Amino acid sequence: MPGGRLTQQDRQQIALGLAEDLTYAEIARRLDRPTSTVTREVMRNGGPTAYRPDLAQRATERRARRRRQGAPRGPHAPAQGDGPDAQVVREYEETFTTLFMRQGLPRMASSVLTCLYTSDAGSLTAAELVQRLQVSPASVSKAIALLEVHGLVQRERVDGRRERYVADDEVWYQSMVAAASSNAQIAETARQGAAVLGCDSPAGVRLEKMALFMDFVNESIARAAEQAREMLASDDDAPAHGMRSRHIGVVIERSPADVYAFAADPDNLPRWAAGLARGEVTVTFTPRNELGVLDHDVTLPSGTVVTNPLRVVAHPQGAEVVFTLRQLDVSDAGFERDAATVREDLERLRSLLERGG
Repeated sequence: MPGGRLTQQDRQQIALGLAEDLTYAEIARRLDRPTSTVTREVMRNGGPTAYRPDLAQRATERRARRRRQGAPRGPHAPAQGDGPDAQVVREYEETFTTLFMRQGLPRMASSVLTCLYTSDAGSLTAAELVQRLQVSPASVSKAIALLEVHGLVQRERVDGRRERYVADDEVWYQSMVAAASSNAQIAETARQGAAVLGCDSPAGVRLEKMALFMDFVNESIARAAEQAREMLASDDDAPAHGMRSRHIGVVIERSPADVYAFAADPDNLPRWAAGLARGEVTVTFTPRNELGVLDHDVTLPSGTVVTNPLRVVAHPQGAEVVFTLRQLDVSDAGFERDAATVREDLERLRSLLERGG
């Protein structure tokens, strides 16, 4: 019976055996190893349903390096000097890479992404990646191609010839946009299925719920990505106190469902939100949902879009409506005036509903 540690090939065979629903004993016989070796390997690396040979191999290599406690080889980690400790940086890079792998990226793509994010410049050439990772140019090229497909890396041409690979905040925004597009396709396909199978059938109802869920999540992802993009892009111009937010709420003695149904109806806007009902602005609410979310985009005459978070939540006395006001490009005095206007609108909404509106 062979001795020694499990190899990467052994771990791949273990994964294949688990996929075939073999017992640990049957997998062990394939490898000519003790059953206890296979059992221990699987259980310490996620169990039979989450075992991944690449992550298991990586964990083994990390444990071996920690035992040796030797200096990192190659230029992957920064040289010792006045900067961070090379061993600490190396261990962080290993942790970061493993995190990407757990999200589903292959090992090499994860290593490349880690290099890009941990380099001071935020970008590297193919030659620099080859040197840092001590791998072949073909491996780097394949990893870059995969990362581009996922929208995680962009190319920049330098001196008209060389290319640098960049991972920055805008790349994450583009990645979220790509995810939103994929979710929209799922929602559309689910709706098509509901129409084919019959909207009143159990399968049709299930698919329609899937579509509604994806619509809601998609809207939230797109909205959050745009807000984060704008916030990060304007950090340098933000006032010293940053962007203030204030939650303004009112309790209404009606059920949350009644309050939501009334407030979500655009035809009711002129009755309680005079500012939003003016003809020169356009209001777009988030899709109807069962969570009480009434977020809406207000498009101003200038074309600027302002996102207003609004929630209807249960309250011991009925329902509470909470509006989040943000100080965007207005003075402190203007912010207070806006807050007063919001309070007036919410009080008008409360009055209408408690009178039976």
